[in-house]
This record gives sequence, C-alpha cells and structure tokens, in this order.
Amino acid sequence: MTRILVLAVALLLIVSCEDAPGPTAQAPTAPVAVVVPIIDARAILSQAAAQKRTRVCTSYLRERSKLQVSLARTPNDTTVQRKAVALASIITDACN
Repeated sequence: MTRILVLAVALLLIVSCEDAPGPTAQAPTAPVAVVVPIIDARAILSQAAAQKRTRVCTSYLRERSKLQVSLARTPNDTTVQRKAVALASIITDACN
C-alpha cells in the first residue's frame, strides 16, 4: 500500500513538472492582425435623429396644447387658428 502511495506521489510530481511552458520555437514573422469593430454609422445617426425627433415632437405637442387653450379662450382668433392648423400638420408629418 505504501509503495502505491509513493508511486502515485512521484507520478504526480513528474507530471506537474512537465507542465512548465518552454520557449517558443519560432518568432512570428507576420504582423498580428488588429481587429477593428465595425460601427454602423447609419444606426447611430438614426438613433440620434429619433431622439431629436422625440424632443421636437414633445415641443410641438406642448405648443399645440397652449394653442388649444388659447383657442378655447378666443375661438374667433384667426391667427391662432392658422397656427394651430399649421402645427397640427407639422405634428402629423414629423411625429407619426
């Protein structure tokens, strides 16, 4: 039993000593290729455009609600009516 134990320990020591890495045989001759991530500029620009469009639409909707309050106070004001119609068409075109 002790012989088997001694042989097992000796075998483990021999195996563990052989795992040490040795020097490389050859130096690389070609330059290492650098991997550059591909960034889709169109996706970034479309995200930026969507954020701007959201901000613009929010601003237009806020302005439209102010115009609706003004129209409720003075329903015969043609200037406010024209602004409301123009803003409604802008919102329909840009925000939908």
